[in-house]
Amino acid sequence: MALEMHSFIIKRDGPKLGWDSKSEQLMDEIGDHVQFLVSIDNIRPDVITKAVETLPDLRHLSFEFSASRSTAQADAFLEVATRFGEMVAGLNVAFANNECADTLGDALRATPNMRCLIFNYPSFSSRFVVNKVFRDTLPQMKQLEKFSLYHSRMEDSASDVLKHLRWLHGLKELTLVKCGLLPSDGSRLGKLIEENPELTEIDLSYNKLEDDGLLYVFRVLRKSKVVKARLLYNGGTHECLRALLDGLLGNYITTKLDMIGNIIDQRGIQYLVEFVSGNHTLQELLLSLRDISSEGIEAFFTGLRNNRGLRFIHVCDGGITVANAKKYTGLLYGNTTLCYISCDDGVIKNPGYVEIDE
Repeated sequence: MALEMHSFIIKRDGPKLGWDSKSEQLMDEIGDHVQFLVSIDNIRPDVITKAVETLPDLRHLSFEFSASRSTAQADAFLEVATRFGEMVAGLNVAFANNECADTLGDALRATPNMRCLIFNYPSFSSRFVVNKVFRDTLPQMKQLEKFSLYHSRMEDSASDVLKHLRWLHGLKELTLVKCGLLPSDGSRLGKLIEENPELTEIDLSYNKLEDDGLLYVFRVLRKSKVVKARLLYNGGTHECLRALLDGLLGNYITTKLDMIGNIIDQRGIQYLVEFVSGNHTLQELLLSLRDISSEGIEAFFTGLRNNRGLRFIHVCDGGITVANAKKYTGLLYGNTTLCYISCDDGVIKNPGYVEIDE
């Protein structure tokens, strides 16, 4: 009886180590169902070739590998891309470096139908090397839906990659984490979000956008389809909060916002109160609050009382503790939507079920 599945994963302990009678028999059993093949850690061009020949319904290939020890995996990927470039839909490569830059660039130029492209911990040493990989490749990937650059060791690499991403208009997920993005990159980021109307998730965490850079991102949220926005530790303050909240007050799409690490003090409480009073779409809100007065906490909880969107709120950096939050949870009575208020020292469950003590 044939297995009912639409994907097949070739791992270290699987058929990729050799095409023996057992693995060929397995391919015969699932051949009528497999449409997507994923090769992890050890690309074998001969095995991939055999899989393409054996699986009649196979449409897409995806690869994950590390380039930390040698260029062998990049070379193997180039060989596969040269043969089956039209079928390659995904690449997740870790520790890409100067030695494999030319090879990766050549391989990516042969994969115009790429949908998911992920680079983890790349260590390209110069803009020249970055351009080898991305300049002539990203503009041709018209079907690219997910792009991720995580923890780049070259401080300004994300800025150069942004220049090449401007040709794309079909992105759905964008991750640029710990890439050294600066305030000067804000306008290009805002334009990128604006020109990719199907973008639903963005993660720009652990950069250096600061208030000036974050402003550009916040201004385009109102008209975007972004559902989840992660903007952790970008050096933002209450100064950018006004633009953020203005953008989200007119946004009926975004359901999760993570702003942890961007410190909001007493000066930003007024904006926060206006937001939670007027936005009923956001379901998860994660914030860093510091030096908030008792009057500020009371105003925040008062604003939350009529909010019917938020289900989870996490507050860190000591702005609100469980002890002082419990003094005001009575103000939330009747708000049965809010399930959790999480602080550094604990969690308050179903705070809206506690009536004010007269």
